Amino acid sequence: LAAKLRAAPAVCGFTKRLQAGEPRLLKELERAFTAVMEESVRNAMVSAFQRLDMWPPRPPPAGVCMEDCSYVDVSVPLAVVAQRAYNDELRRARDASEVGGISSDIRRAMTAAFLVDFAHAAGLQLPPMPEAQQARFHDFAFRAAELERQQQEEHERQCAQQDESPSVFSKQGCNSDLAVETWPTLASNALVSPKGILAKAKALLLSSSHTQLAGEQGQELR
Repeated sequence: LAAKLRAAPAVCGFTKRLQAGEPRLLKELERAFTAVMEESVRNAMVSAFQRLDMWPPRPPPAGVCMEDCSYVDVSVPLAVVAQRAYNDELRRARDASEVGGISSDIRRAMTAAFLVDFAHAAGLQLPPMPEAQQARFHDFAFRAAELERQQQEEHERQCAQQDESPSVFSKQGCNSDLAVETWPTLASNALVSPKGILAKAKALLLSSSHTQLAGEQGQELR
């Protein structure tokens, strides 16, 4: 309670400046919102690759070195995007193990989420997702849906050859045009509110499984 009382004047001051539309603060808010959306898109991509059993892709695509983390380029084959995203995850894990806590990327995303959440609570209308991010994400979601459809068709073909009935997963899988239409919607649901991103980041980083992953993968790559 004492801390809240001490912070109240600063909170009130920043709230008034935001509501008054101070250009400098609005520019920082725009940067923070972009960072939050970028982290959210990345989380959705990681979830997609896990769903497609490509985390990491096996076998690894040729020509992608361990330092290549440029997963934002979704024009390349999905296996390459998946490997680059996985490399980025390993890089974050190494960073977290070196500093003994949270990686700088997650710390930045959490700070940005706090700023966006503060502005939202102050009554500001948040901007739409940047068009470049929307286009990249929708392109990725469509390609992921198409790959899942191909995987499903191959699974059903193998079942037919073995004279087996499709598994429960295959019955629920994406084996129709509905999948291509639904996938972007499902993936868009991963673009949660800034407050949700903050909570998810904290849960991820404080979980024992993430800590174990960081330690094991960091040692593996040294």
